[in-house]
Amino acid sequence: MAASGRVDVYAIGAVRVRMGSGKVTIGLTEAAPVDVETHSGSVILNVPTGLRPALELDTASGRVRCDCEPGSDGVIRVRTRSGSISVIER
Repeated sequence: MAASGRVDVYAIGAVRVRMGSGKVTIGLTEAAPVDVETHSGSVILNVPTGLRPALELDTASGRVRCDCEPGSDGVIRVRTRSGSISVIER
């Protein structure tokens, strides 16, 4: 948990981030549960090519971009009140 700033995570397992404001960047190397909640700030998730996670992406004010198709390879849950959410297949 962080009040504000920047969080960069490169993970092979479960990730949980709580943030007041700032930027969150997560790079997954395999399917894993991801749970991110911010009040204000952008969230970028890089997922491996071919990963098809279950997605719960919600922003009150911002845009949502998702390059991957939904499926059942882990669950990615992101909520932000103000900020963009990007799930990028790499």
